[in-house]
Amino acid sequence: MIRLILIDVDGTLVGANGVPDSAWAAIDRARARGVHLGLCTGRIGVGATREYARRVSAVDLHIFQSGAVVSRADAPAVRASVLPEDAYRALVGISRREGEPLEVYTEHGFYLEHESELTRVHARALDFAPEIHDLLTLPSPPVRAQWVVDAKDWPKFRDLTLAVPGLSINPASAPWSPGSVFSNVTRLGTSKVSALRWIASHNGIGREHVAMIGDGENDLEAIQAAGLGIAMGNAPEAVRAKADATVADVDAGGLAEAIALVLASA
Repeated sequence: MIRLILIDVDGTLVGANGVPDSAWAAIDRARARGVHLGLCTGRIGVGATREYARRVSAVDLHIFQSGAVVSRADAPAVRASVLPEDAYRALVGISRREGEPLEVYTEHGFYLEHESELTRVHARALDFAPEIHDLLTLPSPPVRAQWVVDAKDWPKFRDLTLAVPGLSINPASAPWSPGSVFSNVTRLGTSKVSALRWIASHNGIGREHVAMIGDGENDLEAIQAAGLGIAMGNAPEAVRAKADATVADVDAGGLAEAIALVLASA
């Protein structure tokens, strides 16, 4: 029996036109059945994302920032992972040398040294404006960095980031910004799957009783680690091939279908 459902945000909960009504109705049905629910996202838990978290569950733990922060919707982190100082300085150096904005996140803060059109699009989707700030003098420790680049430029920034020791990178896409890559950069070993394992242990739930629903390559490890891993129809073939089940696209009611599948297996 599935006791916890974890839900990715972009491309899973949120489609090109926001959250489908069918998704909220399905989430309400799962909650009424006594199933625990949480977000499992690369996003920071503020702005629109905090509102999604509140509506999904006001009492359960959510995974934010690709596992760098685990918290309830309106509470401090119960688990946080900070970027290594030397690696973080190297990332800032890459950003300054290449002239490409690096988004940097603390537990509740969002910072840039300068903006691009893609970072502006991202900020509008987050419903949370960044603060322009010297990235080496932030008021609190950075837990995550993120490249937001055109897909054609991603291989360059992937390789530059891979050359920095002590980091994990998790690229993803979003239906509201086609042709862009959003790559979270966290401390090595910090990821959605590490946070899934931590939450399951923290709540005394075996991973066989956890369902993970996602659409990105950054969701794949968590999909495979869960007792029931479900891929959205808009997920890449590499993700769909390794999931236990595949449902419709996000904008065609895929999340509602996935939750119905979970509840039918209970």
